Amino acid sequence: FGSNADDQALTVTIGKDGLIYVGGDTRGSFDGQVNQGPVNELDGYITAFDSSGVKKFTQFIGTEAPESVSGLEVSADGSLLISGSSGGELSGQAQGNSFGGFLMNANATVSGLQTNWTKIFGNTMATESYASAKSADGSMYMVGATNGALNGANYSGNTDAYVTKMGADGTQQWTQLISSYEFNGSGDQVNGGQEVAYAVATGADGSVYVSG
Repeated sequence: FGSNADDQALTVTIGKDGLIYVGGDTRGSFDGQVNQGPVNELDGYITAFDSSGVKKFTQFIGTEAPESVSGLEVSADGSLLISGSSGGELSGQAQGNSFGGFLMNANATVSGLQTNWTKIFGNTMATESYASAKSADGSMYMVGATNGALNGANYSGNTDAYVTKMGADGTQQWTQLISSYEFNGSGDQVNGGQEVAYAVATGADGSVYVSG
C-alpha cells in the first residue's frame, strides 16, 4: 500500500476491535487521501487492516507543513492514541515553534478516525517525537529529540533526548532531558552532545525503559 512517492511505515498496533493500525508518513497521496503540503512535503498517515490483511481505511494527518506519525497505542477504552511530530496547526492548535510533538486521541469509524482531542507540545526550536508507550495506569510516555529547553527541563545546548510523561487525557506531567557535553583537549566544555531517544517501553512494575 502507499503512493508513488516516498512512504514510510513507522509504527503498528492492534486495536480492541481487532483491526491492525499502521502509521507513518508519506510524500504522496493514496487511498483517496490528499497530501496537504507542497510537493514532496510529508504528511502523516494511519491505515487500518482487518486480520486477513484487507484494507479498511486510510486517514492522513497533515497540514501545509511536515507531519509524521511515529507511535500508535490503544487506550483502556479502546480509542487510539496517536503520537508524532508536526510543523503546522493540528485540530485548531497552533504549533508555536518550528517543529513539535503531538498526542492525539481518536476513535475508529467505518470510514476513518474521529478525533476526540489533540495535544501539542514543544519549544521555540525543533522538537521531534519518535516513539510512545502506554503504562498500566493509562499514562503515556513520549520520547524523541529537542533543540531547546522543554517544559522547564535544562538543555545542554545541542540536541538532547527527552522523555515526557502525559496523563490519560494528554495532560503533560513532567519532562526529563537526557544530555551530555563535549570537551576539548584542555578539558574545557565546548558544546552539548547529541542525544536522541528512539524507543520507549514500560514494565509491569511501572518502570520506563528508553533507548537511543
